[in-house]
Amino acid sequence: MLNTYVWSQYVLVFADFRYSFKTSALKMKKHYPIRLALAISCGFLAAFEIPNGWILNDPKNQYRADIEAGSGRDGKNAVTIQSKRKNKDGICTLLQKSELGKYQGKRMKMTGWMKSENVSGFAYFWLRIDKDCPQKGLRFDNMKDKIVKGTTAWTQYSLVVDVPAKATSATYGVLLKNSGQIWFNSIHFELAQESDKTTGIVLDNDSVSKIPTEPMNSNFE
Repeated sequence: MLNTYVWSQYVLVFADFRYSFKTSALKMKKHYPIRLALAISCGFLAAFEIPNGWILNDPKNQYRADIEAGSGRDGKNAVTIQSKRKNKDGICTLLQKSELGKYQGKRMKMTGWMKSENVSGFAYFWLRIDKDCPQKGLRFDNMKDKIVKGTTAWTQYSLVVDVPAKATSATYGVLLKNSGQIWFNSIHFELAQESDKTTGIVLDNDSVSKIPTEPMNSNFE
């Protein structure tokens, strides 16, 4: 639904339009074109619903993100990201940041479902573990061996990282590169099982002890 501000702009445009006909089309209010452009642009943007709590990072305004009710694998809502036109240099990500809580010092598992259509570049879920103040990346996973290309059916993907005790936040999301469309839903987090191997990379080794656990290389080989 359009929000109250957008509707107010449409009402003001209509009022200005009626006024201009009652007086003279040549005396149309100066701000009419501005209000019209604002109402149209805001109305267009409001037609696409970015999920609450998420941020769309689309530097060149080449994509649109929306919630599609009932289009998920399980009949629930899914989010879709689609390129507005064919492009060879576009990139877009939908992301969120949260505190780590119970995952500090533990092995963390992120899972989600995704399908794709005509993806000319690639798409993936991603997860980064940070230490804030100052911000420093500690762990990162972007499905390097399982990136999505072309047209694919609903598939579940998992990302597993060891969270250092000093880590304070997790930033995660979904990325689409170049043209195409993706759908995704059912993103959730849990403590990983012992059988879950890590899939990400270490960005900072400060959390790893530099003192050997036992004497080593005493023969100087």
